[in-house]
Amino acid sequence: ATPVQMFVVLVLPLVFVAGGYARVPSDLVLLNDAVDQGAVCLDGSPPGYYLRTGSSDGANKWVIHLEGGGWCTNVGSCLDRSNTEPGSTAMRRDTAVFGGVLSDLENVNPYFYNWNSVFAVYCDGSSFAGNVEEPITAEESVIYLRGRRNLGAIINSLLQRGMENATDVILTGCSAGGLATYLNADYVGSLLPSGVKYRAFGDAGYIPDIASVDGVYSYRSVMQQVFEFHNIKEGASQQCLSSFPVSEQWKCMIANRSFPYINTPTFVYNAIYDELTVTTFYALDCVPPDCDEEQLKLFENFGKE
Repeated sequence: ATPVQMFVVLVLPLVFVAGGYARVPSDLVLLNDAVDQGAVCLDGSPPGYYLRTGSSDGANKWVIHLEGGGWCTNVGSCLDRSNTEPGSTAMRRDTAVFGGVLSDLENVNPYFYNWNSVFAVYCDGSSFAGNVEEPITAEESVIYLRGRRNLGAIINSLLQRGMENATDVILTGCSAGGLATYLNADYVGSLLPSGVKYRAFGDAGYIPDIASVDGVYSYRSVMQQVFEFHNIKEGASQQCLSSFPVSEQWKCMIANRSFPYINTPTFVYNAIYDELTVTTFYALDCVPPDCDEEQLKLFENFGKE
């Protein structure tokens, strides 16, 4: 296995910043043919991605960004999500522009501006990791839990569009897409041509498994529900799964638990004091400097943990 490289950045100038948006828009590619193989969004619409073709010395180099946007954990929340953009491609625009590592502006994105740019649409609620065979009927609607199939269909489509000749591929994502990068790095690598230089780069998806200020493991609870409801065991790292008893295999859904089992060279970009983590999962109801002395102590303790 290739040694994993890990760089944890302790401050947060996010990679996927606002601004620096591409001049040339990316086109939405819907994978209608993949529906027959069971690759579908929560609402049954086809999976898809936005693509901007590379040029010059970037023609055979690819950046694949996995969209983020939280998770759904049960029938009710997934049904609700299926009626929104995070659960369907039916509401997506035909074109879109992106910034950061997906920008085509050389002064903003000097290393990747002319690479093939892919923005994988997230419409499954499981960080592209779930796979439940049977559809679920809920309130006269049907929902599908097929995140891993969607990702496989996207990669296979990209291979047909030229990625089979790739020399370099970077898999990245932010938030739930950052977690998806960790969970799927080796899987995506297994689909790529041999000899390709492949790296994974997760942004803001390394949420630690720690208790809140009230002693509640709320993030753990969410991940356990996602793992079980979306049947993520089928696609999780077998090395990771075998390291835990069956009753604790859901831990492979959490980045700091699953990371040691990633074989792909993987880079971590994460803030110690990520605002979402601190306020939502750590449940600190303030953000410095708007904290009292006791809250600041809790804030510092979070960083130490």
